[in-house]
Amino acid sequence: MSEGSVIVESAFKELVANTGSGIQQIVQSYLLDTPIYIVTLIAAMEAGDTTKCLDVAHKIKGSSRNLGAEDFVSVCVEIEEAWSRNTVDESIIAPLAERLETEFTLVEASLNSKLATLELSDTEQTKRTKEVVLIVDDDQSTRMTVASVLEREGYQVELGANGRDAVRLFEVLRPNVIIMDAMMPIKDGFEACREIKAMQGGSDVPVLITTALESEKSVDLAYESGAADFVPKPINLSVLRQRVRRLLDKQFADQHVHKLAYKDALTGLPNRTAFVEQFQQELEHAKRKDSKVAVFFIDLDRFKDVNDSMGHEAGDILLKALSGRLKNCIRSGDMLARIGGDEFVVVLSDMTGKTAPDQVAKAMLNALKEPFSLAGNEVFAGVSIGLAIYPDDGLSKETLLKNADTAMYRAKAAGRNTYRAYTQEMSEVLEQRMRIETELRKVLADNELSLYFQPKQDTSTAEVIGSEALVRWEHRLRGMVSPAEFIPVAEEMGLIKEIGLWVLDTACATAKKWQLEFDYYGTVAVNVSAVQMAEENFVSLVGMCLAKHELEPKYIELEVTESMVLDNIDAMLEKLNDIAAMGVSISIDDFGTGYSSFNYLKQLPANTLKLDMEFIKEIPENEADMAVVDGMIVLAHNLGMKVVAEGVEAQDQYDFLAEHSCDLVQGYLINKPLSEDEFIAEYARSAKEVGRV
Repeated sequence: MSEGSVIVESAFKELVANTGSGIQQIVQSYLLDTPIYIVTLIAAMEAGDTTKCLDVAHKIKGSSRNLGAEDFVSVCVEIEEAWSRNTVDESIIAPLAERLETEFTLVEASLNSKLATLELSDTEQTKRTKEVVLIVDDDQSTRMTVASVLEREGYQVELGANGRDAVRLFEVLRPNVIIMDAMMPIKDGFEACREIKAMQGGSDVPVLITTALESEKSVDLAYESGAADFVPKPINLSVLRQRVRRLLDKQFADQHVHKLAYKDALTGLPNRTAFVEQFQQELEHAKRKDSKVAVFFIDLDRFKDVNDSMGHEAGDILLKALSGRLKNCIRSGDMLARIGGDEFVVVLSDMTGKTAPDQVAKAMLNALKEPFSLAGNEVFAGVSIGLAIYPDDGLSKETLLKNADTAMYRAKAAGRNTYRAYTQEMSEVLEQRMRIETELRKVLADNELSLYFQPKQDTSTAEVIGSEALVRWEHRLRGMVSPAEFIPVAEEMGLIKEIGLWVLDTACATAKKWQLEFDYYGTVAVNVSAVQMAEENFVSLVGMCLAKHELEPKYIELEVTESMVLDNIDAMLEKLNDIAAMGVSISIDDFGTGYSSFNYLKQLPANTLKLDMEFIKEIPENEADMAVVDGMIVLAHNLGMKVVAEGVEAQDQYDFLAEHSCDLVQGYLINKPLSEDEFIAEYARSAKEVGRV
């Protein structure tokens, strides 16, 4: 028998190409381990140990296929087939044992001959990465093969021999990817995968299961255990490299989305979402331990003056520098977060003394006494600080943050650049809030609210096919009041239900008016608050508004944020399904900024996905944002949804979105929010004149 027929030449050459100088160690490990496996297998056949027989034959088959020893593999396959039956003819044991030993002798001679004549280049340079790959396989030859391939790709490779090793090494190493054999002693790969997925951080690490089991059941078991992918043995090493790279790329994209959701893009500090979650955890811990927690509400004094006089870039530099000084004033275990433009919060946990909050507040004020250097100028920046303490000043995160905010305004009223602790006697602030409430309660009666409409353009036709209705408050004395100022107050006071119903009713009336008077049939999108959605009769209110104005449901679109839906997923899903059943479109607003966005998206009866402007504003400079946006568009289209990008202000942003099949865009590039008369003049009248939309 020729050497070429013992070892498939093409398979061996491919292995050498993929592993380089590692081939020598792979072959040596194989030649050392396989004789032991053969002795064990023959003993199992003679003893009638079916389980052991199948396990060892499976192991020899996998490692031999990697090297191209197909004749030797065929003997193992015969053994597997024979011992898979209910009864085994004992007369076949001796011939099979003899063939095992004979074939292996030929394989051994052929491999030694190939190693003796093998020429390897020592000039290859490997670029190292920080990504860690954990390889778990009870067969040393397979471990060495996969390790050699991935080390040549630059990954840091760690090795384990069974499922127990996999679980232990995961805890220690926290690898980026795990490649694990399905059938191993002590603990198999399926069980190990389930355990890892249940561990903290395990759900974020993809597991790639490998096996020589040739059954659909093994594939099902892999995915049921939580594996991200499945590769059959013999392992196609080129495919393996691609799968690992794909899993790492997806992991990076997921981490980027998570970072956008939980990190402030400017300062790198935790954002409002992260703050709310951690603050709640700290309060629960304090309740269990009967300890105190302090929360500081910090507002930068006269920050608008810096932006107006020196520009927003200088303002951004100041915010980053200020956050660095504030962070140096707290312990490493405490939290500093940026929750708004010039607003920060600090959470001090496990306080041991009554004076600790005062000391921290004074330290922060002292840290800001030195000037900041901005564009060659020395700028002094002060902060007003309000603090509240759990449980003295409140039991819930909402109450504590509100009281710290109230104390902060008292600090501003006291001359700024100081701090105040919350007290019940801060009646001036409460009275002011009551005045605001009184004014808000009269906005509907005094007819001070109006709707503005920001157009949405179809990227494929450049036609404006609809708009988003935005509420505006024209105060009789103060003029136009920003929604950012009055909407949160209205929500807190419970007035958002009345305002929201007015917006929905007015939007329906306006859409019908445009149809009758201008033959304009564009859709109108209406934002819905969490307070509105929580109303038991919200669905019937939507139906009432449509019926009142005899408007077909398809011309109204309700925009809900993903965080609002996920806060009470079951109740919200029921309402959204009822609304969708009417024929009203559902749009998921601010997508990508909430928790578990991708997990729940497929459950929502949404027609449209609206990308938050945070993902758009740095296109095309930020390649990571471009990759994330492209992925979200593909995801939405695969789920049968259209995509709207908001906050589009530049032509190159529009071009990128259009090239990547984003369906609709809105933003100042198309037009600013327009009054009804302005919108009619620019879009409704022109549409009637040309006989479209």
